Amino acid sequence: MGLTCLALFVAGVVLVVLWDTRRKDFVVRFHRGRFTCRGKLAQQHALAQFLRDDLDVTGPIEISGRRRNGRLLLWFGGDLTRGQEQRIRNFLLTHR
Repeated sequence: MGLTCLALFVAGVVLVVLWDTRRKDFVVRFHRGRFTCRGKLAQQHALAQFLRDDLDVTGPIEISGRRRNGRLLLWFGGDLTRGQEQRIRNFLLTHR
């Protein structure tokens, strides 16, 4: 009985931690020059222009993120290189 309760407690803690880390403040999608954004994100127009003109992104990508404890956490989907991901991260950190 005690081991079952402990296992349920640990599973509950893991679920809460995983759910909390994936909650997003914003989701950006960019595909074929079309930009959509859900959530709170300053400088949406500047980000769209950066993706289109500076990074020359064409394929479908998704950028989601949230701020937690003063830090910006980002998740990337789509065909982006590590260098492009870092440039996007730098852009978002400097254009608050």
